[in-house]
Amino acid sequence: MSDTHCKAGAAAARQAEALSEFLNQFGDGMLLDDIGPHLTCDNANSLAELFRAYGDEDTAAYVIKAHAWGDEEGEGDGDGDDPEHLKVKAQMIAEQGKR
Repeated sequence: MSDTHCKAGAAAARQAEALSEFLNQFGDGMLLDDIGPHLTCDNANSLAELFRAYGDEDTAAYVIKAHAWGDEEGEGDGDGDDPEHLKVKAQMIAEQGKR
């Protein structure tokens, strides 16, 4: 195997390890509860899509839930009106009312 192939293989392994660690760290529910409301809708959608791409639908859904608590219609950041996020927030509020 050439030196170029070895370096490429090592880089790919390092990238995979870094991504795995990122997904592990940012998939933590407590962290998502803390940072979710501070993400923009685009940030939350991107992070959720990353989890979906790696087969973690539950964490992807949790990213949106954690973010949705901070969503309000007409937010100044220009993307606070994501209908899916507002729908998730309404569902969470309704569930709390049932308890």
